[in-house]
Amino acid sequence: AIKNKSVSVEDIEKHFDITTEKARDLLKQLEVIGALDKTDTVGKYIVSMDQESFINRIRGYQDLAERMKAIAKSKDPNLADVTISKSLIAKESQTAVKTRIPGMWGDNARYIWIPKETIIDIHKGKTMLSFIDKEKDYKLYDDDNRVVSTMKGAALYKNHYDQVEAAVRDRYEKLERLQQKKRAKDVQKMLSEMRR
Repeated sequence: AIKNKSVSVEDIEKHFDITTEKARDLLKQLEVIGALDKTDTVGKYIVSMDQESFINRIRGYQDLAERMKAIAKSKDPNLADVTISKSLIAKESQTAVKTRIPGMWGDNARYIWIPKETIIDIHKGKTMLSFIDKEKDYKLYDDDNRVVSTMKGAALYKNHYDQVEAAVRDRYEKLERLQQKKRAKDVQKMLSEMRR
């Protein structure tokens, strides 16, 4: 669609092998986020974003969805909030962060991998707020990323992490909600500017 500068319901139906109704829904969603403008000529939608802008917009929505999932998980009673200093980060992948377990260092240093979708940056990015699942068996890794043992989440939390006050979680959830509202307003503002 970006290459052709336009797209129709029929194009979407053929390309994705979906029903007309689903194709219309997809085009309507793309119109809402500002990627397309509906025209009156022969049912074509004009593409109003370049590929880079479109990808950035989608990534922004994915990031927002992941943050919302993390906040929803925080309501689970089996999950214990933990704060982790960024200085404990040993390695990072696209989807997770390898952090040293507090109180374990030197030859006895052990690490766990924490999914990025469960992390909220706090204290101006110096600390991460996440959680430990008390029921989960965590794999503990050595410096070379080999699994050396496992530990139940409840024991890991009790023996190695400081408890996070409920006020800390509440404050950052409120901050996250405010940021989400601001992002939504920014998107709406951008959409209205694009329509002008």
